Amino acid sequence: MFRKNFAALAPMLDGVEFVPPRLRYTGSMNVDLGGGVVVELHEFGGAHSLGDQGILVRGPAPVLFTGDLVEEGTFGVLGDSDSHTVPWIERLKRFQQLQPELVVPGHGLTGGPERIANYLAYLELAKRRVDELRAAGELSEGEIVDRVSTEVLGVHPDWENQIWARKAVEDLTWPARALPRGTAASGRSEVQPDHRGLRSVAMMAAAQEFRHVVRQDAADGVGPLDHAL
Repeated sequence: MFRKNFAALAPMLDGVEFVPPRLRYTGSMNVDLGGGVVVELHEFGGAHSLGDQGILVRGPAPVLFTGDLVEEGTFGVLGDSDSHTVPWIERLKRFQQLQPELVVPGHGLTGGPERIANYLAYLELAKRRVDELRAAGELSEGEIVDRVSTEVLGVHPDWENQIWARKAVEDLTWPARALPRGTAASGRSEVQPDHRGLRSVAMMAAAQEFRHVVRQDAADGVGPLDHAL
């Protein structure tokens, strides 16, 4: 897909071999790559999507691959009934508990723990203002969405995907707010698709690629943190 749709990336993928998964997991799983490098796979579904994952690479410096749960310079997508703002906030706090030194977001530039903190601050601002305005009792739910969306965009006028700022605020209003996993907007229970096969493909491919990077860096005398930066 990337070779076909992103010509600039094609040369970077020369020699990269897809490794089919042999394991599936739920919750978390560790993969020991040897040489003191352990990859922790963590399931974080129910915020951006059911397939949300975090990959923490514990080596010379802890490196966290967040997927789309952390964005840099762009508003994240709440694309369906499995996407919710309140669980997203909780997932970001759990990311902070992993104490990474390097954070690789789903979109944007690699950075430090501030990448998590900055995105968490945006979502917490939206939730705090919705709660405050609702408690005041002077605005309708629609008016609250308008007010808070404008305030959020005022704080981050240069972020991309601005339509999704409003979607994040709308998810905080009733009756949409924090629907339980497996519940549609209609209130009816849904049968959830099994994402674990796809998740295992992505996780094992990522682990294989990181192992290749670590081995190449060792041959070149470069540390993983130097390579990431």
